[in-house]
Amino acid sequence: MNWKMDMEDDKIREEEPFRVEDAFRRMDEIAEQMSDEDLPLEEGVRLYREAMKLFRETAGKLTEIEREIQILEEEDPGMEE
Repeated sequence: MNWKMDMEDDKIREEEPFRVEDAFRRMDEIAEQMSDEDLPLEEGVRLYREAMKLFRETAGKLTEIEREIQILEEEDPGMEE
């Protein structure tokens, strides 16, 4: 998945629908890039901002999924077994 930064409204725009798995992969890539001692400060800050945005989006998506599961369990209590 290709992530694009939209600096005007400070949001990440995706070319494809948001997928948690893709966000985790991208955050891993960012962590690897940030471990490079020769990484320019400006690039490190940009990567950090991107990772934080991905983290917030991922946390929100996981919360949304958790709510959906709770609703399903409430609709069908036998589903938990």
